Amino acid sequence: MTSPTPQPDSTKRVSGPLVLLGFAGIVLALIVAFWLLSQASRRRAEPGQGLAPGVKLMQQHRCYTCHHDDGQFTGPSLRQLAERYRGADAAQVDTLVAKVREGGQGNWGRSPMIPHPHVREADIRAILDYILAFPTDSTPPAEPPAK
Repeated sequence: MTSPTPQPDSTKRVSGPLVLLGFAGIVLALIVAFWLLSQASRRRAEPGQGLAPGVKLMQQHRCYTCHHDDGQFTGPSLRQLAERYRGADAAQVDTLVAKVREGGQGNWGRSPMIPHPHVREADIRAILDYILAFPTDSTPPAEPPAK
C-alpha cells in the first residue's frame, strides 16, 4: 500500500520575497503610470523651455475641454484646425478671432463653439498662432517665430 501524495494546503498564505516582489511591482507600475499621465500635457513643450506659451494659454482658457491634439472631440482637433486654416491671411485670422469671441456652429458639425468674450484678443491671437503652427504629422508643434 502506498501512501497518498500530500496535497498542498490551499489555505496557506504566500509570504516572503514573492509577496514583496508583487507589491513592489504594483507600486512601480503605479508610479510609472502617474508619471506618464503628468507628462501628457508637457509633450507639447519645447525642450528646456517649459510649456509653450500657446499651450499655457489654451490650458488657462480651458480650450482642451473641447479641443484635443488629434481626433475630433467636442470640437475639431488642433491638427484638423491647422490643416484647414494653415496659410490663413490676416482677414481670415480676424474671422477666426471673431469666431472664438462670438462662437458659432456648422463649420465642424453640429456641436456649437461657445462664445468666449472674456478672452483677451491678444490671447486669442497667440492661441491661433500656436494652432496654425501645429504640425499636420505626428511630431510635436514648434512655437511660431517671435514677431
